[in-house]
Amino acid sequence: MNMEQCEVLVTAEEMRHLEQITIEEIGIGAEVLMERAAGALANHCKEYFAAHPDSPRTVLVMAGMGNNGGDGLALARLLLEEGYSVEVWCVGKEEKASILWQLQRKILKFYEGRENFSIHGLPSPQRNSYGLLLDGLFGIGLSRPIEGEFSQAIEIFSKVQGYKIAIDIPSGIHTDTGKVLGIAPTVNETITFGCKKRGMVLYPGTCYAGKVTVATIGIPSFLWREWGQRQGQTQGQEQNQTQGQMQKPQGWNPTMVAFRGKGEDLLPNRCPWGNKGTFGKVLLLAGKENMAGAALLAGKAAYTMGAGMVKILSSKENREILQTALPEALYGTFADWKESKEWAKVVAIGPGLGQGEEVKGLLREVISTWNQPMVVDADALNLLSQDATLLEMIKQKNQGNEVLPQMIFTPHLGELARLLHKPLEEVKEHLLEYGTKFVQDYPVVLVAKDARTFVFANHRPIYCNQSGNSHLATAGSGDVLCGCIASLLAQGMDAYEAACVGTYVHGQWGDEREKRRGAFGFLAGELCTLE
Repeated sequence: MNMEQCEVLVTAEEMRHLEQITIEEIGIGAEVLMERAAGALANHCKEYFAAHPDSPRTVLVMAGMGNNGGDGLALARLLLEEGYSVEVWCVGKEEKASILWQLQRKILKFYEGRENFSIHGLPSPQRNSYGLLLDGLFGIGLSRPIEGEFSQAIEIFSKVQGYKIAIDIPSGIHTDTGKVLGIAPTVNETITFGCKKRGMVLYPGTCYAGKVTVATIGIPSFLWREWGQRQGQTQGQEQNQTQGQMQKPQGWNPTMVAFRGKGEDLLPNRCPWGNKGTFGKVLLLAGKENMAGAALLAGKAAYTMGAGMVKILSSKENREILQTALPEALYGTFADWKESKEWAKVVAIGPGLGQGEEVKGLLREVISTWNQPMVVDADALNLLSQDATLLEMIKQKNQGNEVLPQMIFTPHLGELARLLHKPLEEVKEHLLEYGTKFVQDYPVVLVAKDARTFVFANHRPIYCNQSGNSHLATAGSGDVLCGCIASLLAQGMDAYEAACVGTYVHGQWGDEREKRRGAFGFLAGELCTLE
């Protein structure tokens, strides 16, 4: 995966690790990072006022006692220098304040007494509304529910009118999970530093964070873009350092990433002189009697995503429906598997397939005889959850093989819970842990579909998909995704990237339809139309 097309989503521990390397090994001091953070905030505030000339030039900063509050105090100073009217709420006990907070508070003492500046304790707003309100109560280190005066401060902050910006992360949102720790303000925008934090992307945290902007404050991007996993110094490094040779600080590999930009930038290059065979042949096993729609949606999506040819094996009762609705495809019945597999480059199995013994036998035969890229979806996954020997066959097929897996599972969380034999709520609660463990146990790429879909592959970053919207929560949407991913496999993408890109583009199709159609839903089949 090209890291230039990705943004990193970090946990609190990972962010602290990056800051530690920056401060201790690279030598950019903590005071410098804080000043740059405050400068980025100040620039953003000035841009907001420039874009909203009718907004009053009044600013409220709610500052806790940690470094997040220290950023807020430094911001207050910079805005005072620009002539804005600034009010600061200091919430908490100053004797517990961080060293950097104390430094910023000491500097602000020289500004006390100015007509356009006030600083005081437990919030008692001097106005009913402000041009800007900034939340700097808690940063990424919060791990317990907010109570007492801090909860009271957020309640008051939330009631005051004005455009609200969170400093680094909305107070009360868990940095790693997005959970609300008791209470949190809903802000219009979050200015975060260095990297996006997971909690502002995951639900429900993303609903509180508003628009998220990443501000550069001096943490080098090469820490995660160029260098390998941090292992500590080797003996050879120590020897070189004693000889006066500077060593590059060891980097850190991100554990979660997300795509940014437009989906078409991620798609495979199209050969100008290619033919239908050039762009791959997808064999789709889908659709029991009365379930032709699932096969149709997956086949149509495979063509829409760029596959050169699609052949659908389905129940004989579906042939007329499928040939009428998708005349571009080839057709056969499940009995044609042995003949058809010689034709295909990629197999996708499962949409609307059913779960009878005959279908289970077909799935067993496909798993045992197919050795090329494959997507396993829907009913095929349900059959795997019912028969442990099928999963064991998949594990044995890749035993000792270091090559990246080319089999992709695409369960929604209910199907994943059945695969894991765990309660659905437990899987939701611990999805990242269960997903990571699953791909360690089985040689597959796992696409766990939910409001935020995650892609897991052993030794690869977890991909968190941010495209898409609630309109995709409609019957047939998963069948479309199955066809999208199979199409990208047929065009030569490896399984991990096909899963990531397919999920992202599928979500962008939904986003485009939302722009055109408004707030209410649409049919899954509309995702496959390019008009």
